[in-house]
Amino acid sequence: MPITGAVVVLPPSPADRDAVLARLSTDTRVTLGPEAQGRLAIVVETTTTREGQDLLFDVQSMTGVGAVLPVFHDFSDEHPSDDPLEE
Repeated sequence: MPITGAVVVLPPSPADRDAVLARLSTDTRVTLGPEAQGRLAIVVETTTTREGQDLLFDVQSMTGVGAVLPVFHDFSDEHPSDDPLEE
């Protein structure tokens, strides 16, 4: 299962911020982390890398979101290493 850690730059408007938080909190693929200075840490767990990318693009397109910044992505179970030293 691909896992992505990202930072969401939240909207400055309280109403838009609440809408983003409500949307993310109801998505079972998203775990909310701490919020600090208008930024929210999230972890996204999806069945495919493409699904995770689509979800992040959807968040980016939400009203007022300044950016979605991926900081970590593990897709090792989708693309196992060919390195014999890892076996």
